[in-house]
Amino acid sequence: MAINCFGASISGMGLNATNATNSFASSNSGAGLNAVNASNCSGSSSSGFGLNASIIAIGCYGFSSSGLGLQAFIANSCYGETIIGTPKFINFPYNMP
Repeated sequence: MAINCFGASISGMGLNATNATNSFASSNSGAGLNAVNASNCSGSSSSGFGLNASIIAIGCYGFSSSGLGLQAFIANSCYGETIIGTPKFINFPYNMP
């Protein structure tokens, strides 16, 4: 569990947790923030996942320069963006722009 945490990595995951809340992570070439469930989190990556939540993401933001900004199975009120890549991939989006 990660609460109010910050993580950074050059070539791996910035932060990896089962449950992440109010946390931020970045990575140069891996996943910025990786969690099973993420709430009010942000993740960024140059070439990997910005934020990856394998089950639920709520109020999260993911950015990737050339990869996938935000990925989640269920997402509510989240936003993903990218420069070159896919902004978001969500199986069940709710309250999403």
